[in-house]
Amino acid sequence: MLSRIRQLGKDTAIYGLGDTLRRTIGFLLVPLYTRVLTPADYGLLSLSAIFLSLSTLFARQGLRNAFFRHYTFSEYESKRPELLSTTFYYLAASSFLIYAALFLLAEQLGTWFFHSGDDVTLIVQLTLVNGFLQTFVLIPRESFRAKLQA
Repeated sequence: MLSRIRQLGKDTAIYGLGDTLRRTIGFLLVPLYTRVLTPADYGLLSLSAIFLSLSTLFARQGLRNAFFRHYTFSEYESKRPELLSTTFYYLAASSFLIYAALFLLAEQLGTWFFHSGDDVTLIVQLTLVNGFLQTFVLIPRESFRAKLQA
């Protein structure tokens, strides 16, 4: 029992440290942002973050929680690698299709979300590429978390 509490504390510290480090770097970049970005650019950055959250919500299709549950509570440990690879490949393929379709509609999405013209098309495209690349981290990270490997 005590070893499990230690393991939980260790994992929490490692994941918490990673999140804290990410937030600290963001905070330390504020002076750079204030010198380089205008208030309108901050608005674009905030809107692109919201757009990224919405797109990843649809692209991930709830597979993060479903994978974690089935991977953790699977009766057949020998099937875990198959579950991992199948989920990873399905998520990669479906995300590619979703993000490719959105990428082709980047100009229209820029107009709808940002109420601007061609200058935000690149921002929308970069946001979509970011969302697609985040897909590849999701399943391996959840498998490490399920195996209690920080």
